[in-house]
Amino acid sequence: MYAAYRVLCICKTPRCTRHRVVCTAGYPDFVAVDDKGTQWLLESKGAETGEVAHKDAAAMHWCENAAALTKTKWKYLKVPQKVFETLQPTRLEHLEALRPTT
Repeated sequence: MYAAYRVLCICKTPRCTRHRVVCTAGYPDFVAVDDKGTQWLLESKGAETGEVAHKDAAAMHWCENAAALTKTKWKYLKVPQKVFETLQPTRLEHLEALRPTT
């Protein structure tokens, strides 16, 4: 069962002004903050090229480092674009349910 979240803030990066996201290898698609204070790096992904697994690992590592430095919970969530377009989820917990299984 996935928890219900209420999104307090969402922004399209890199034009994000409320939340400064510093990434050396590009920017995630979105950053959101839920009502529990968790910061979410949200990335929609169309093509699954060979470098995507490396980007996923880097994003997860970035979240771990950001959490350690800021004492704030960070989560990375990659959403498959085709699934998103088909199901058109409207809530953060619906996006989390779309997380690919490994």
